[in-house]
Amino acid sequence: MAWAKAHVHTGSQSGYYNLCDHLVGLAYGFSASGSTTAYVHWTQIPSKFKHAGSTNVPAGGLAFFSGGSGHVMISIGGGKFISNDIHGNGSYTQTTIAEVKSKWGKPYLGWSQPWFKANH
Repeated sequence: MAWAKAHVHTGSQSGYYNLCDHLVGLAYGFSASGSTTAYVHWTQIPSKFKHAGSTNVPAGGLAFFSGGSGHVMISIGGGKFISNDIHGNGSYTQTTIAEVKSKWGKPYLGWSQPWFKANH
């Protein structure tokens, strides 16, 4: 959470564009998540760490969406998240599950505790 909050910006950073799964890995101290896409990341997480359909995501939890390569963002608590690209390509800003669903039309899958293929 601290890493995500420290990197919030509204300007375009090409290093953040279309790299949501990479960014959540960085937030937890990994050089990569270990997955090829956010959707693949969701499919690799053991079911005991997933909360399918639940929108009550605690701070630090990862919220996942399907649709194309999917999307993942990190919760900062209180129904708020830090996500890339939602407010412009390469941006990294605060958003909600509802905004991602509405703006991008991506179906919400649920949330998980931080789990990365990179360390499993």
